[in-house]
Amino acid sequence: MYFAGFSTVFWLEVLIVLGFIAFAIYQVRLPAARRTIIDPRAALWVLPWLGGLLLLSWLGRYNGSPPTIFGITMAARNILPNWWDLVAIAAFSLVIYYWAVHSTLPHQRITAAVDDVETEASIELQESLV
Repeated sequence: MYFAGFSTVFWLEVLIVLGFIAFAIYQVRLPAARRTIIDPRAALWVLPWLGGLLLLSWLGRYNGSPPTIFGITMAARNILPNWWDLVAIAAFSLVIYYWAVHSTLPHQRITAAVDDVETEASIELQESLV
């Protein structure tokens, strides 16, 4: 996403945050038995990833298109010089990747979650065929 430019990254992240909010509202309104199994520790890497990407995009050299939306100009600062921005993105990406891989759910919990979804889907399919 870095190469899309700061303004594009900013607005994509605004939409991602709105999606998280919509998902949270949806989950809260569901009965407890039907809620998605979520382990905050396994998803905690997403916030630093989004924040770091936004910061690196702002410090970088790509503005995005269009740089002005709703009268707000979103211009990159061009502080990171050529090639050093790529080094920063690569290092940041490796740190986030390492964090994400090492904070996943245990295999047993993933298998249980998949089994629950498959069971619910088969019940819904049988009900729709009746």
